[in-house]
Amino acid sequence: MNKLLLKICFASTAALLFFYPLTLAFALNIDEYSQQIANTAGYQTGSVMSQNYLDTTIGKIIAFILGFCGLIFFGLILVSGWQWLTCGGNEDKAKHAKDRVISATIGLLIVMAAYAISFLVYNVISTASIGGTPNL
Repeated sequence: MNKLLLKICFASTAALLFFYPLTLAFALNIDEYSQQIANTAGYQTGSVMSQNYLDTTIGKIIAFILGFCGLIFFGLILVSGWQWLTCGGNEDKAKHAKDRVISATIGLLIVMAAYAISFLVYNVISTASIGGTPNL
């Protein structure tokens, strides 16, 4: 009974830690806040960007996906670290946890590299279509 209660507490805490940042991201109106900061700084924001532009929508989707990938990475690191800590000298369990940490880190690096490459390509294409020099 105690193990079941411990598992339920652990699962509910993990779910709370996993979903709480998502609820904060949806609750905060980041666009409105950043627009207020830009207006205070003296930047023109009214006619520059619209919420209905395709690149704005795709940017929000990419930001959500990258945040989700970061949460998955964080969860994998926590679980693997916990398993590595509690392996009790079992070499197979320690190796499995260590391999998972390495795989999660490589996966995060691949996601970050893909984002950097797509950002660079988008910058080059958008700058070339406008006719200016690229800001690299």
